[in-house]
Amino acid sequence: MKDAPAFMLLTQIALRARWSRAPGLDGLVFGESLVGDYGMIGLSEKAYRCAKGRLAKWGLASFAGSSKGTVARLLDNRVYALDARNDENSGDHEGGPFSEENLHDRAGVAADVGRTWGGRGATNKKERRKEGEESNTSRRPVKPEPAHARNPLFDALAEAAGIKPCELVGPPARACGVALASIRKATPDVTPEEIHRRAQNYASHFDAVLTPFALANQWAKCHAAKERGGRKLSTEFQKF
Repeated sequence: MKDAPAFMLLTQIALRARWSRAPGLDGLVFGESLVGDYGMIGLSEKAYRCAKGRLAKWGLASFAGSSKGTVARLLDNRVYALDARNDENSGDHEGGPFSEENLHDRAGVAADVGRTWGGRGATNKKERRKEGEESNTSRRPVKPEPAHARNPLFDALAEAAGIKPCELVGPPARACGVALASIRKATPDVTPEEIHRRAQNYASHFDAVLTPFALANQWAKCHAAKERGGRKLSTEFQKF
């Protein structure tokens, strides 16, 4: 999707959407989320209204007013998949498009695999030992990625947005990941130094909180303005 404001709004909807068909206390149903705080993703009121109109026109999302605010609903899976969690105990789950596969389905697959291999039986000690090691490995919790192995671009974006390393879990980590993907789409050879430089320029020019989404949105607009060519860039883009 080349429309940066629409992409940012659709991503916010997907990250907040309800990914369970079980009834919730907030009154939202599967695929719905509350939006309206467009400033959190670096959009102006006008850009937000235009992005809503385009998403509705393209059939990606619908919008309706409520006593709690604007309710947005994902309509199809062209950008983000509507993959509901079917297990009875699942509740609200933020970031559905980036979540693990349905645990209930995975358990069923694991049971089928276990029955298949259990029927064969181990023919010798070596094979039994190997099966035991594989079983133990599958039950081990996944360790967090060590700091030294993280993408330096990811760390630079998080640092520029004032996100502490201990906070890089759940929605903040996903927000950084989505914003970084947008930045790298506009500038494939981006460096950590350039991210810090543009973040400083953003902070000095705009009277707004710097978030990963806001920086990525401004980055995409600047890139689009430069690509058009033949036009003098505005002061906003020159400084950025």
